[in-house]
Amino acid sequence: HVLKRVRSPGADASAAAPLQALINIIDNLGKKYALPTKAAAALPVNSQARSPIGDLSPFREIANEMLQFSIKGDAAATKARATSLETAWDTAQPKLQSANPQKWTELDTAIDAVLKDSRSGNPLGSDTRRALENLISLIDASS
Repeated sequence: HVLKRVRSPGADASAAAPLQALINIIDNLGKKYALPTKAAAALPVNSQARSPIGDLSPFREIANEMLQFSIKGDAAATKARATSLETAWDTAQPKLQSANPQKWTELDTAIDAVLKDSRSGNPLGSDTRRALENLISLIDASS
């Protein structure tokens, strides 16, 4: 049905939107579930990259709350939860960093971006939301 709409004479750009959305979903699934090639399989496996880091759910919960506060326009709550995120992350650092230093560094960089943007002059701006969405995605990918 989608292809028929896109291929029809006089189809506008909006007709291609559902097709592009499907292509994006398939592309993301392909990346997520791709089987390694022979060349990649021949490379030594970095066990650290596959090592679990630990329970990240408290950080995801705080980041999600921050995102909701930002969307609702509550700058004070967004900033307050930034402090909660920083404190929780700093407290968990020894355990998480020793479990998987590489993943910890990745997450730490994302959290630093969230803290910087949420404490900026515009904690409700798109930079803060983008940083929070990135952190949530990274946490989900790490779980």
